[in-house]
Amino acid sequence: MQFTFPANKFKNAIIAVASALDKEPNSRYPALSSIRLEIRNEHTKAIATDGRRLHVVELKEPSDHQADLLIGPDLIKAISNCSSSGEWIILAVDEDGTIRWTVPKGRRGESVLTGTQMPIEGRYPNWVQVMPEPGRHTATATIDSIEFKR
Repeated sequence: MQFTFPANKFKNAIIAVASALDKEPNSRYPALSSIRLEIRNEHTKAIATDGRRLHVVELKEPSDHQADLLIGPDLIKAISNCSSSGEWIILAVDEDGTIRWTVPKGRRGESVLTGTQMPIEGRYPNWVQVMPEPGRHTATATIDSIEFKR
């Protein structure tokens, strides 16, 4: 399966949720140092938690496939540092769960950085359980993606 995301939107989503990651390098729970991607036909959600904080960003990017992926620290770093002017970030998932990735680099995204991530061991917490019931204690905000730039 292959997933293609607009580089600028995807990078901003990853940066927005990354502050909730477990920063402990020797964590007993490697999944907490990863960002969960829930890719569905009509949207993709990026989720990060360290067990205390929870950040979720939804991208309205349609997909032909559905998948739940964990992207680890090396790929998170590559995406966070990628060129926003590049066109696409590509995640290709092998049958064994290996992710082969391509991100734009350089000032104008004229070249690419590629890598491979092996499957991450461990289960990701059921983040939906801790979310408030719809309509109670929730708010929706729509902001321009420029707000996420550092």
